[in-house]
Amino acid sequence: MGPEELGPWAPLPVANAVRLFRPASIRWWLTGGHALEAHLGRSWRTHDDTDIGISRQDAPQLRSVLQGWDIHIAAGGALTPWDGLPLEPDRSDHAATNLWCRPSPDEAWALDVTIGEGDNDQWIYRRDPTIRLAWNKAILTSRAGVPYLAPELQLLFKAKNPRPKDDLDAATLMPELSPEQHTWLLRHLPPNHPWGFRRGRLTPSSLYKTIPMSILRYITHPSVNIDPNVPVPRWGLSEKGRRQTQAMLRQPWVASIGRIVSSGETKALETAEILAAHLGLTVEVRPGTGENDRSATGFVPPDEFERLADTFFAQPEVSIQGWERAVDAQARIVSGLADLLDPATQLDQTTDNPATNISTATDIAVIGHGGVGTLWYCHLTGKAINRKHDQPGQGHYFSADLVTSSVLHAWQPIDGLGQ
Repeated sequence: MGPEELGPWAPLPVANAVRLFRPASIRWWLTGGHALEAHLGRSWRTHDDTDIGISRQDAPQLRSVLQGWDIHIAAGGALTPWDGLPLEPDRSDHAATNLWCRPSPDEAWALDVTIGEGDNDQWIYRRDPTIRLAWNKAILTSRAGVPYLAPELQLLFKAKNPRPKDDLDAATLMPELSPEQHTWLLRHLPPNHPWGFRRGRLTPSSLYKTIPMSILRYITHPSVNIDPNVPVPRWGLSEKGRRQTQAMLRQPWVASIGRIVSSGETKALETAEILAAHLGLTVEVRPGTGENDRSATGFVPPDEFERLADTFFAQPEVSIQGWERAVDAQARIVSGLADLLDPATQLDQTTDNPATNISTATDIAVIGHGGVGTLWYCHLTGKAINRKHDQPGQGHYFSADLVTSSVLHAWQPIDGLGQ
């Protein structure tokens, strides 16, 4: 990897590196060319080094993994002994993003530990912090149980100044990417990048432009009329709820909605119909997207409901007084909305603008409920089911990128108040 004057390399075999890191308590993953090989399960070229990625926040714990090793910061064409202290983030050419490691100062360099960015929930692209993915999408697992950087992310790093071996990697990997991975990479490659002309479904002339940003807004119904004598799924909006919905119509993001999908429950349908009338659209009623089934208890007083809801989220694999289990409700909502996040579906539904010859797409609004909406939010963000991710109250929404399924922000009020 480095110039010869910085010392010779004798790369640690991948299997040996995996044995070193497998017991570690920190998040780690294969990166570089070996990560691409892990994805396809085969090799097509030789490698100059062995790369392991860790997150910056875990870097101080590296010495507990490589006990007794000689570790240097490799930056700006020079090596500096690392004291084991936290590495500060820096996007300059002299950033501390690589640690060269060898068993002792007398031996050849054996391992390149790459410092990745991220927080507890998301991987963050070092060169552009606005590019983020949930960790469960950024770090995949091979058939052998080895974690590795997702191929579209690895190729994005390689795309900055591609060498012949990087071009070979792109030519080998890009035809093997899933539609979601391929579309994500095309969206984030620099304009007119040569790798944008690979894979046949999109036309080469403007690949990087053909997939516009389209957003799914998951919107929960606002306040309802509570009537103990009426089944909960048939409760309608209260006057306050209708005012909240009318206020939502004035939000700037509403104008981009071109498709409305709704649960079949009355309160969600009434919200969807107000939105549809405003935009001149029709409402698709989507089976399987209703709130968690609580018919076993029916109406319960508010204090009792909150206690049951807490237990519902805290014990997702248990039926609480006959309620649908959280894990089952989550599986149902994920299945019920899966096609909306299918990249192939999004490509099929884009329309050509004859004035610009660039495809356009519209946003989708899904009108639903707080419980299953929170379960879907947990699924999309890779978080464990937990009520701490619940909406603050009725009448909130979160947004997700239709192609990458990445959640763009957490719950926000539909009427814009409190933002």
